[in-house]
Amino acid sequence: MGSPLHQFAALLIFLGISIALFGLRVLAAPASAHVGFISDPAAMIWCMAWWPHAIAHRLNPFITKAIWAPIGYNLTWATSIPAVALAFAPLTAAFGPVLSYNCAAVAAPALSAWSAYLLCRRLTSNPGAAFAGGLIYGFSPYEVGHVVGGHLSLTPIFVPPLCVLLTMLVLDGDISFLRFGICLTLLLVLQFLISNEILATMTVFGAAALVVAFVVFPGRRRQLITMLVPLTGAYAAGAVVLIPFLYFAFIPGAFPRDGFFSPLGCSADLLSFVVPGMLLFMHFPDTTAIAAKFGGNMFENGAYFSLPLIAVAGWFFWSNRREPAARLSAVMLLIVALAALGPELHIGGSPIAPLPWLWTQSLPLIRFALPARFACYGFLVLAVVFAAAISQPSRWRRVAAAAVALALFPNPDFLLARSTYDEPPFFSHDLYRSYLRRGENVLIMPYAIAGPSMAWQAQSAMYFRMAGGYMGIAPEEFRRWPLLSTLTNSIPVPYQAEQLRDFVAAHRVDTIIVAEGASAIERELPLSMGLKPVNVGGVSLFRIPQPVAAQFNARRLQQFQQAAADRWLMMLVCAADRFVGGGGNLNAFNPAVASRLGLLPGTQWSDSLPLLLAGLRTGGSNGLWIGPGGQGTVEVGLPASGAVARALAARYTAAANELFYPYPRPHSAAAGDDGMHFLLMKLPSAALASCRPDVAANKR
Repeated sequence: MGSPLHQFAALLIFLGISIALFGLRVLAAPASAHVGFISDPAAMIWCMAWWPHAIAHRLNPFITKAIWAPIGYNLTWATSIPAVALAFAPLTAAFGPVLSYNCAAVAAPALSAWSAYLLCRRLTSNPGAAFAGGLIYGFSPYEVGHVVGGHLSLTPIFVPPLCVLLTMLVLDGDISFLRFGICLTLLLVLQFLISNEILATMTVFGAAALVVAFVVFPGRRRQLITMLVPLTGAYAAGAVVLIPFLYFAFIPGAFPRDGFFSPLGCSADLLSFVVPGMLLFMHFPDTTAIAAKFGGNMFENGAYFSLPLIAVAGWFFWSNRREPAARLSAVMLLIVALAALGPELHIGGSPIAPLPWLWTQSLPLIRFALPARFACYGFLVLAVVFAAAISQPSRWRRVAAAAVALALFPNPDFLLARSTYDEPPFFSHDLYRSYLRRGENVLIMPYAIAGPSMAWQAQSAMYFRMAGGYMGIAPEEFRRWPLLSTLTNSIPVPYQAEQLRDFVAAHRVDTIIVAEGASAIERELPLSMGLKPVNVGGVSLFRIPQPVAAQFNARRLQQFQQAAADRWLMMLVCAADRFVGGGGNLNAFNPAVASRLGLLPGTQWSDSLPLLLAGLRTGGSNGLWIGPGGQGTVEVGLPASGAVARALAARYTAAANELFYPYPRPHSAAAGDDGMHFLLMKLPSAALASCRPDVAANKR
């Protein structure tokens, strides 16, 4: 693996590359500009502050009352990165969570590349080839996508290569089985405390690799069987170490019944292996148009292996087809690629046929894993293969290395774009201490996923609580309010002032804070309640009087839900009717198209039902859908409680061709609870006319 000095030098070079790619745009203001875009960085910044804060103040770190107050939030099933937060706790204490997050975000690709370098160095005597392998793994499109997306739970992927390296060392007799078991236990615990999703998928593909190795390495079968004892012991020992975490993960109500995102919506497209998207330097208008049809978002589409890298791997596999190690690598690359395609094969965004991963959808835990993220294991295999390939004498290896480097080089437009953490003087100058009591429950707009309120709270050292947040799935107690769609996506709802009044009363909100970036609706909401603002430090404060806090009536919530569902349904149907009446083809219709044409209110609308469903429970989408249903029908979908779903089903039973609730299960009058789920109806296209004034008058 080279001398310690060479290993350290490689780490420093990888760190320099990572700083050049991801850190330059934040160096000028590391405490106010952050790595990554959208809302995920704010959540990660919050996590960097929470774990040290909870431990220092002797709080339960697994269940926080700081967000989604007053009910709180169980962090064991969220991407709360305790290992990363605690490792960087000294930086957080000295310079704040934003700078600490930036350092962790930049260090993650370097550490991941370095671990792959150590593995490749073990396999080849060529340090340059091993370094190239480290670059492929640590700065792959998977890694770049998640760094730019601010997904700090998914970028420190240095544990899987180290686990493979440990396995090689014990099989070669360089370390004892006892030392192997101890080191593996530590790595498993570390990975669990970074991302339990990666631990689960690493285990699945590691088990597959052992089975394949048992077949292709007949001479090592005894060793492989013997190794199962310390390997099993390491998992058992890791579970013992993690008992406190696991206890709170499996207490009643903690275990998630559904995944954060749908595997169908976050799977690799077959073309995504060879078609570059916007995150790559070598993207073009035609390839970008194709990549736009892939499932997930551009940060999750990291399965671009590239034609040059696939060509090098194919040449290596063919040239070494009689070697067991090459056959193991080829089979594992095929298994990973097939799994990354998810439950259903998609080509250019079009569903083609079911795939083997569909069988996992009935299994516990692993069914929540997102197939597109398996690309990291594909890049690990390709990194090892590429290092082995270019370490062999060949006049083409420099050309191959240059072609792969060019194909995988990230898009500078994303690397150099500055993402600023905007902190109003009210928070940055500690003015909140003069206007808020410690522990006061605050509703901040822009709300939850729509703004950086979690970063503001982190910067305040958790001085106040929030009736909101963003750590994945929003609690049911909040999602049942139609007003949440107004706060996060600016969707109008009936009785907005009345809903806000009851919402703040139900969640015991003391103060509403409206900051820059809040939508027009958010700015008007507190005024509609008759509240008077106090303008200070770039925000407007609205104190909630005690009479308001005491007048919540739970029975009104169902009325709000029903009124919102009725308005949303009519709004969607009327948009489709005007589109068709204007000569549009219903087969080309969806909410995003309607919004561009001015047929729906201005907000972020989806053109993909899987993506809409993926963001429904987080606030990342408004949950409203309309589009072609096939066979002359139109699909209309919206979030609904069980009571609202039953009322809509009774109203539309005669008209609807099909009704699904909770989607995708067919609706049953006896099925479902009163939780919020997605309802989808397939109505005949003639039903679009129901929104016309003359038809509505005749019905009355």
